[in-house]
Amino acid sequence: MRINRFFKSLIIVNLLTVSHIAIAYPLEGNDLLSKPYTSEINEINTRMAYSEYAGTANDYFQKGVSYYNSNEHTKAISAFEQALKLNPQDPSTRINLAAAHIARGTYYFRLDQAKSANDYRSAIYYLKYDENIPEKQLAQENLSTAVTNLKNVLTEYKINQSPKNRFKLAKELRGQGNFKEAIVEFNEALADPNLKFEAYEALGDIMRVLQKDIKAIEYYENALSIDSDNGDLHIKLARALNKVGNLDGAVKEYDIALNLDENNKEIVNSLENIWKSRLQENPQDPIAHMNLGVVLQKKGDFQAALQEYKTAEAMDQGNLTLKLNMGTLFQTMNDLPSAMRAYDSILQINPVDARTHYYRATALKQLGNIKGAIDEFQIALKIDPKNIPAKKALFDTVKEINNPEESFKIMSELAKVYENDAIAQYNLAYELHTQKRIEEALILYQKTIALDPKLIDAYLNAASIYREKKQYQEATATLQNALVVNPDNPKAKNLLTQIQEETTINLYEQAVARYNQGDYQSAIQDYKRIIAENGESADVYVSLGAAYQAINKIDEAISAYNKTLELDKENPAALYYLGTIYYSQKNYEKAYNVYQRALKQDSQNGEIKEALKAVEIARNEELLNKGFNEYNAKRYLKALEIFNHVIKSDPDNAYAYYYRGMVYDAQNKYLTAIEDYKRAIAKDNTLMVAYYALGVDYDTLHLTADAKKAYQKFVDGSKDKNDEYVKYAKQRLQKL
Repeated sequence: MRINRFFKSLIIVNLLTVSHIAIAYPLEGNDLLSKPYTSEINEINTRMAYSEYAGTANDYFQKGVSYYNSNEHTKAISAFEQALKLNPQDPSTRINLAAAHIARGTYYFRLDQAKSANDYRSAIYYLKYDENIPEKQLAQENLSTAVTNLKNVLTEYKINQSPKNRFKLAKELRGQGNFKEAIVEFNEALADPNLKFEAYEALGDIMRVLQKDIKAIEYYENALSIDSDNGDLHIKLARALNKVGNLDGAVKEYDIALNLDENNKEIVNSLENIWKSRLQENPQDPIAHMNLGVVLQKKGDFQAALQEYKTAEAMDQGNLTLKLNMGTLFQTMNDLPSAMRAYDSILQINPVDARTHYYRATALKQLGNIKGAIDEFQIALKIDPKNIPAKKALFDTVKEINNPEESFKIMSELAKVYENDAIAQYNLAYELHTQKRIEEALILYQKTIALDPKLIDAYLNAASIYREKKQYQEATATLQNALVVNPDNPKAKNLLTQIQEETTINLYEQAVARYNQGDYQSAIQDYKRIIAENGESADVYVSLGAAYQAINKIDEAISAYNKTLELDKENPAALYYLGTIYYSQKNYEKAYNVYQRALKQDSQNGEIKEALKAVEIARNEELLNKGFNEYNAKRYLKALEIFNHVIKSDPDNAYAYYYRGMVYDAQNKYLTAIEDYKRAIAKDNTLMVAYYALGVDYDTLHLTADAKKAYQKFVDGSKDKNDEYVKYAKQRLQKL
């Protein structure tokens, strides 16, 4: 059983506590266990400091051993932690601190799952993830024990141990301030590739909180290997590098971050502080002056930047990067002649400098020399085909040509020259699109996506063409592919929503048209597809039910109407159509009830009113027949009950009075019967048979005058003069 199995695990833990968890203290004779690591100098310093300070590393270490041997594990942990702070490189202190956590974790196992798990996590942290990890075999054995025991705790308390849940646990622990414990769980989450980036970043953040910057750098670098374009992460790495004194590394990371976010003032200020610090150390450093100039230029302090560039130039006149920076500064200050001179001076020395050609092209563009700028951009791209800014600027510049035909011609030529370049193909596609040449544009958008699947605008424009052509499936598929590349793109999301709505409307209109054309099966398939793709809808279920009803699939129709009523319990259309089904099935009670509900929701609907009247008539006719059958079977009381019910629901029903009169006749209640026959005639004076019955009852009661009147009315109103009842009435008239 599970409990017994874990009990064995716990026994092993306790044995490990005795046999393998290291508690290092000095013994007389041969030292069988590890002693705290100290050099001769540290021993002297420790003794000298003892009288001045309350505790030294060795003092705390000895206290920890004593507390541990007394099973005072919390005090032992506190003492070992103090010892480790004072001497973080001592392996024995670290091993013993982990041992104390393991021992306390075992004590808490049956008392407090969270505390037990956290103690094992702490032990794992000190033996695996902290700085200065000991390489001793005993440390590895204790680490194995802590890992096994943590797993056992989580299993016993049915904690989900998937990487996703370990990530969730890690965030909870971090929120509680249990940073060391959180580190263990974030490392477990790394088993899921989808969580690696977040886990690495979180680990770096915690290590910085714990002032373990070397470890933080390691984790941040791992995260950046997954997403190198994350500017915030480059900033975090730069701070950590700066903290450990790696200024060159920090500058590199800040530069990357600044390229990703040009307006980030924090980065600019950090770089400014770094270069000013460098200049305080060495005022004759031309690189520091130049880089400080770059920072000041970025801040908009152009005169100060120019001064730094000139100072750097005086120290290093041959620095081409410096000349390029001065050119960009002149260009920013709109001193274009000076900028051009700076660029030309560089190209005289290095004619294949792609960056200089790029900036020279931008300056030409500012001067209004569009064709010259285009040529210069192309030179830059010939030298460096991967220069994205130059490529983009080239196509943007072509668009500024005033002659549309010439602009399009150059765009087409560039697309041929750069046939494997996504931007070149996209720009030509866009031009074709604006000219309504959508088929050609679509081909090039598709080619663009194949060349660069991350170019989202190509997906958007291709989808818009499919939409225009009413090829909604292709449009939807294109946008779904775009969202795979960029799941949070708002334009792709919005366009997809619009197209899905249009798809539904178009499909619904198609279904209605097919229904009206009598193609009910196709209409049914369309309605089913709408439900499958867009979810349940009361209106669609009504239409689906009507289509089923049209092909006499009554059960399916009823199911569809009932589904409508689940979504909209008083939907008048569904109620009406259900009524027509029940009416056709002669289930008049159900038909009457649903028609009543329908009329309550749509009181002015003439069709529902007519249907309700029809069902009332049919229902009463059914009751009259039932009552007549009861009469023939001589169950007069039952017959009276039925006829009374009909008269109550329809006081103008002449037949109900007539039949009830017949019942009274059978009971020899002639006067009562006479009253009902009169009522029947008052409701319908064409009901000739009522005159006959009235005449017979008067005749029976010897009310001769009344009998003659009734017989005569019957004879005069009857169409069939040879009818037996007519003959009898005539005979009675002759005798009376």
